[in-house]
Amino acid sequence: MKTICILGDSVAVGHSAPSEEGWAYHLKKFLEERDTEATVVNLAVSGATSADVLKIAEADCEKY
Repeated sequence: MKTICILGDSVAVGHSAPSEEGWAYHLKKFLEERDTEATVVNLAVSGATSADVLKIAEADCEKY
């Protein structure tokens, strides 16, 4: 199974929106509807800088 790690800031998190309205949720549903064997993991953090995103990618993406 493949894993898609979403990285980014509040846009990727879906800040100020219910989780069912964020693009990460829609990506997960899109893949499920097509029976794609993939897991979507949203590692985005509101307020994250490019440096923060790089640290998250290096530290957390390998877990998946």
